[in-house]
Amino acid sequence: MSRAIQNIIFDLGGVFLNIDFERTNQAFQQLGLAGFDRFFTQHHAHQLFEDLETGKISPDQFYAAFRAETQTQLTDAQIRDAWNALLLDFPPERLDWLEKIRQHYRVFLFSNTNAIHYEYQCHPLRRLHGPICPSFSGQGLQCLF
Repeated sequence: MSRAIQNIIFDLGGVFLNIDFERTNQAFQQLGLAGFDRFFTQHHAHQLFEDLETGKISPDQFYAAFRAETQTQLTDAQIRDAWNALLLDFPPERLDWLEKIRQHYRVFLFSNTNAIHYEYQCHPLRRLHGPICPSFSGQGLQCLF
């Protein structure tokens, strides 16, 4: 008799990866950009962010458009670091739990991430834990764990 459930799909952000949206807002405020929440919150995103999330624009295009939209002279690195501030940690106990589940099921981690967050978060995870996130398209992250 075969198991009815063979695959389990989890969302990565906010489930396994800790996220704090307010940290990005605070990071942009520290850079002199007041009212960042007009552009991005957990529940609303300016079209510029939607275009980044869906792969319609590259990170370089995003940085240039962000500067134009916000009328700032922030560097790519400043924008990148403030944007990544919302990404926190991937607690080891959650990774351990995934390892246990993986012994019985195929486990997939999906996320509606973008290229900037992928570079920041998944490359370090891959170095530490192997090919945890082998597939990234402009429309999100697909991890076979």
